[in-house]
Amino acid sequence: MCIIIDTNQIVKFFNQPEHEDMKPVHRWIRTTGRLLYSTGDNFERELKNSAKPMLRELSRAGHAVHVSDRTVSQEANRLRESDLELKSPEDCHVLALARITKTRLLFTRDQKLHADFKNPNIIKGGTIYQNKSHKGLLDRLVCKRKNRKPAAT
Repeated sequence: MCIIIDTNQIVKFFNQPEHEDMKPVHRWIRTTGRLLYSTGDNFERELKNSAKPMLRELSRAGHAVHVSDRTVSQEANRLRESDLELKSPEDCHVLALARITKTRLLFTRDQKLHADFKNPNIIKGGTIYQNKSHKGLLDRLVCKRKNRKPAAT
């Protein structure tokens, strides 16, 4: 399993790697985990320019995987047009990335996004990492690296 980091945490994640809440995620990504990201849909607008080179660097090192912008945008649009009652419709891009890749772990502190990510009609088995007290979630997860790409990349 991999992790998605919401854009509300990504800059702090890169700028403060020694922060007590960020450190376990950094350690996990550099060992058994992988960060999944896209620049499709609202990610393009929300991602700060400082985060984009860091994401590319992690990707080159094999610690992150870029997922097709077009695929994420299409799935985000499907979610917006669906009958699902979204608490956080502005975060369809995050939900779309999780649905496409079957990723069930999200690092965010956005409470509305929590509700959508944990809604089994949107994401089955969604789990939220918020701070170091949740590092046990990371310890249980292994994101396979062997030349395997997530679905629909």
